Amino acid sequence: MSDLLMLLGLIFAFALVRGMLDHRAKERFERIRVLEAAIQNPAVDRATVHAIAQQIGQTPISAARWMAFVLAIGWLGMFVGAACWIASNYNEAMHEYAAAGIVLCLVGFAFVTYPFALRELEVRRKEA
Repeated sequence: MSDLLMLLGLIFAFALVRGMLDHRAKERFERIRVLEAAIQNPAVDRATVHAIAQQIGQTPISAARWMAFVLAIGWLGMFVGAACWIASNYNEAMHEYAAAGIVLCLVGFAFVTYPFALRELEVRRKEA
């Protein structure tokens, strides 16, 4: 029962983090859209246009660091899960860790692929 609760907790945490990241991406897209509309306004002077263009060109460092953190946690989870899974096959005392290792590998894989999937979705949204 506790394993099920832990698994549900991990799924809930992943969904919560994903929702937060999607919300931030949506806010960033909306902010950039407003800044682009401001650039196209003919009443805006050259210095303001230059300042707005610099804001659009900047990528938030915190978002890049967050994605690097998610990627690192994913790699760590995958290798720790694989180690638990492999160790459970060689040691009878650790036999119950096989399921935990498999789940940790799968969750780690999800965390590893998540930043790449987000980047791909952003590219496809820009193309559409």
